[in-house]
Amino acid sequence: MTRILIADDSQPVRCGLRTLLGLNSDWQVRGEAVDGADAVEKAHELAPDRTFSPAEGVRYSLAGHLPILRRRHLEVELLGDQNLPIGVFSDTPFQSTRLEVCTGDVLAIITDGLTEVFNRRGEELGIEAISEVLRVTADRPLKEIAAKIFNRASQHGSHIDDQSLLLIRETG
Repeated sequence: MTRILIADDSQPVRCGLRTLLGLNSDWQVRGEAVDGADAVEKAHELAPDRTFSPAEGVRYSLAGHLPILRRRHLEVELLGDQNLPIGVFSDTPFQSTRLEVCTGDVLAIITDGLTEVFNRRGEELGIEAISEVLRVTADRPLKEIAAKIFNRASQHGSHIDDQSLLLIRETG
């Protein structure tokens, strides 16, 4: 059984994720967090699972979303695919991609609310800044990585969109 913590500041998004995740009998949603600080606290309190089995592999499909960030051996890769956003065309097939996950890898799945933060000069934070935080902190506990990512975004400017983050570490 994989134990999961959902973190998003939007109650409808949390509800939708809970419903989708509930369709898999091997997953158990342990709790929900409403923001980054709450996610850090609840991750410590609820101890959700943080591992994937490399034997089973991981498949992902992005539909107009930001790429997944994978930190491996001090490098961060942006993993994406070529799917259109959901709802553009009713008959669009979506492809999934197998993701190799090795011991020590850290995956970060983020919403654009973390990258689309603007400073006073109108400059966007961007995915590169989040990638750099992940690159230099990925050896730290996941709750510390999350805190550093949310802190980096808030230091850059005020957020105007939901900021969601899912961190996963393969522990072997």
